[in-house]
Amino acid sequence: MSGRRLRNTVKDALVAADPSFEGATIVIAGLSNAYSSYISTFEEYQAQRYEAASTLYGPHTLAAYQQEFVKLATALAKGEEPPIGPSPPPKDVANQKNFRPGVVFDTAPLGHNYGDTVLEAHDSYTPGSTVEVEFWSAHPNNNFQTQNSYLYIQHFQANGDWKTVLTDGDWDTTFRWRRHLLSESIVTISWEISDDTPSGRYRIVHNGVAKSLTGLHAFNGTSRDFVVTTDRTTSTMAYFTSNTPVIVVNDSSGRTLTLALMGAFVAVVVVAAAVV
Repeated sequence: MSGRRLRNTVKDALVAADPSFEGATIVIAGLSNAYSSYISTFEEYQAQRYEAASTLYGPHTLAAYQQEFVKLATALAKGEEPPIGPSPPPKDVANQKNFRPGVVFDTAPLGHNYGDTVLEAHDSYTPGSTVEVEFWSAHPNNNFQTQNSYLYIQHFQANGDWKTVLTDGDWDTTFRWRRHLLSESIVTISWEISDDTPSGRYRIVHNGVAKSLTGLHAFNGTSRDFVVTTDRTTSTMAYFTSNTPVIVVNDSSGRTLTLALMGAFVAVVVVAAAVV
């Protein structure tokens, strides 16, 4: 959309300066370098998706380009020499100043460890609902988790393994960080369960790195297990949480009844059926 708007702006400027450009076709040439990164529209910038978050100079970047291209297009149509404009400063990286302080140190609250849950998941969810879990964490700038992830949505498999099905790079997940008091951190991980999500047992895992006076230390935290059931009316599902059998009854009004059954079981049985 930014390219379309910029082409229209240039075309209008050319025609306004010289009507003979009415039949001209405006083409934006390919990439010259990566200096200015992405250019999103003002509207796209508000959503802060990938391209908008990589628009380095703010929501009015496109408008600034349009303003300057109008000047260039007008000068071109009229055969005039445009002003040279200011020269860029020398690229003296060694003498560049950074006034943004780094992470000094992180702490976890007294009686808690990094990765402990602040807000736990419910017992069960249906497609279309949102799971939200909060963890005691650390500043995400300690490690950008490049080629890794701040979060994992994992699905329990029949062979006893946990399989990662979503990360922080998926549209259905969000990762939000906030500072608590002076040096504590809380992260909120959300998962919007899509309609095609298989029923079963899931959990959310958070990865992080904390900074102390002695250096950086990796940690992780895991939510309680929860069930995703595709039956939006009334369903019953049995599963194990920490080796304790649990039965979850979920009805269409959103009410959930959880029954913990004490005793030894040698098998895990999962049942999903409408209750008449």
